[in-house]
Amino acid sequence: VDLAGEGLLPRLVFATPVVDFGPLTVGIESPPIVVDLFNNGTAPVTVSCAGGSPSAPQFGAAQACQGNTLNPGESCPYTFRFTPDAARSFTASSNLSCNGVGLGVELLGDGLLPALVVDTPVVDFGTVQLNTTSPTVQVDLRNQGPNPVTISCAGGAPSPSQFGAGQACQGNTLNAGDTCSWTFNFTPELPGLVTGASNFICNGVVLGVTLRGEGVYNFIFVDSFE
Repeated sequence: VDLAGEGLLPRLVFATPVVDFGPLTVGIESPPIVVDLFNNGTAPVTVSCAGGSPSAPQFGAAQACQGNTLNPGESCPYTFRFTPDAARSFTASSNLSCNGVGLGVELLGDGLLPALVVDTPVVDFGTVQLNTTSPTVQVDLRNQGPNPVTISCAGGAPSPSQFGAGQACQGNTLNAGDTCSWTFNFTPELPGLVTGASNFICNGVVLGVTLRGEGVYNFIFVDSFE
């Protein structure tokens, strides 16, 4: 019996088998990286895929291929993203089957600590007389990363309004280890403990300062003599 056969390259292939997102600040989503799925065969292919969800939750995937007909040499996109939730290296794979062909993309990325940190996350003003503004307390915003950072912040207005805030950071460029300052004060309106917060976003990093202070009456003692 004569046996004969011919080996053919798979019709569908990924243009890039490995996606490396590189270093990314913890909690920040990466820009999307597109990997094209090509028809390298000699006839049109109507794409039918199953699977593809990355094997680690820090990575995400989406596609615009299902049901599309690709002529030879044409492609459709798979899109991947990375959002690290810890300061370490991450690996995962996106495995799928398209038109009976097993395909996969290896995903890599590193989580980094935020470059910007608040040196003093809690400010306690202690006891302050009612309707009197406390001395200003300075909180430094520090660049702990290796590269210069030009500060772009949004938010920061404290809540409740008995706390006040100001800052000298916006637009400043901080070299590694440099700081700029936020300032806070407290003007109690009623007696008792008041807690609040100043939350803001600087260069895509969510930051916050917890605020607390106690309002007290201004007692005046008068000695009387008969």
